[in-house]
Amino acid sequence: MLHFPTRVSHAEAVASLAHHNQVRAYTGAPYIEHPRNVVLKVMTITGDPDIQAAAWLHDVAKDTDITMEQIEDWFNPRVARIVRELTGKPTGAEAQTIRVCEIVDDMEHVAANDPEYAAVCLPEMLSALITLDRADEYTRDRAIECCLALILEQEL
Repeated sequence: MLHFPTRVSHAEAVASLAHHNQVRAYTGAPYIEHPRNVVLKVMTITGDPDIQAAAWLHDVAKDTDITMEQIEDWFNPRVARIVRELTGKPTGAEAQTIRVCEIVDDMEHVAANDPEYAAVCLPEMLSALITLDRADEYTRDRAIECCLALILEQEL
């Protein structure tokens, strides 16, 4: 059995292996860049290792062969609960904060690489951000401002 020094490094390893053959749309970069970007954003908000681990794993159960049951076996109940929330509509503050960070990375990626699609999806992302009323307030407010700025850039 492998031993990892922290649950965050364990989550990073699981995410890296699970996403190893996936690439990001538009750039063809390794998909793991997306979870890494989300984790880096989360790390500016909290040092909580459970939330950081869940950020690494936020797409694993949705987009790979790893199941929620495996995540529950490999990680503590709190990490598994947050990841489970992230497979649907998050209601808890931790999951909503991760979702805000995920949306920010997605909107930056789309705006930089596909302006036509950005014109369609940025307003949808703004609506999603507005509904995340339990997320870290400062982070959510900055994300809304960023989204509005990107929408205005698209209109110019």
